[in-house]
Amino acid sequence: MSYRFTNTDKWRDSWFSELNPYEKLLFIYFCDNCDIAGFYEINPRRIVFETGLSNRNIEESSKGLQRGFWKSKRGSWIFIINFIKHQKNFPINPSNSAHKGIIKSIESHLRDYECDTMDTFFTELQKYHSESRGFQAPSMGLESPISKGIGKGHGKNKERILKENHKFSEEHYRIAKEFHELKSKTHGNLNAIANANLEAWADEIRKLEEIDGKNLEVIEKVLSFALSDSFWINTLQSLQGIRNKNKDGISKFEMIEIKSTPKGVQDYELTNSTTEG
Repeated sequence: MSYRFTNTDKWRDSWFSELNPYEKLLFIYFCDNCDIAGFYEINPRRIVFETGLSNRNIEESSKGLQRGFWKSKRGSWIFIINFIKHQKNFPINPSNSAHKGIIKSIESHLRDYECDTMDTFFTELQKYHSESRGFQAPSMGLESPISKGIGKGHGKNKERILKENHKFSEEHYRIAKEFHELKSKTHGNLNAIANANLEAWADEIRKLEEIDGKNLEVIEKVLSFALSDSFWINTLQSLQGIRNKNKDGISKFEMIEIKSTPKGVQDYELTNSTTEG
């Protein structure tokens, strides 16, 4: 019998909460039965027997879970995209004996996904993840959680090794870095962008998650919205101070988050039309 971490915040996560009961059951089933890296070999008869779902339930529910899983080319395997992160194995360290099984599992499935190296696997995963989320703003990708020098690719991403005394993770830094890259395309001449402290930005992302309880996927969606919104694309010049609150106790991040919802957009348009009238 194996034991695994479960994130209780998933019940408040926007993606998970919108799943129907069958989809939630199937998602939890896959997470409980996949291997150490997040791979699960599709076995419809076993799923029917152990969950009580019908074949039709499974087929329809799988469609609703496409954003969370990546199917192999022949459809016989799925890879749970955020499984490694939620099992507290992110980033993967090849020197950590507990992570060697994860690396071995990924390498054993390269052929299933028609990839020849670890780098290729995560590049293709990034493309799939970005396309499946369907962001209106430029989407921020999914960086490989594998450290440098793994597999035949020998670590093509050679940009940085985070200092051990930093509290933020590789994932926090990735989000900050990609927001900066997208922001630089439109506001690269601003001092706050040109001289941005990405480590400070990454720590703000960490605080949003660890202190404010914001899910990383939600954070990415909100920041992506800020890049497409006519007001916030000019107003939000730096991630430093994004948690600062106004006199009503609402932070910049929360204001963007509220506006990014369908109701928030509707209320904003209504307010503007009333003001102009």
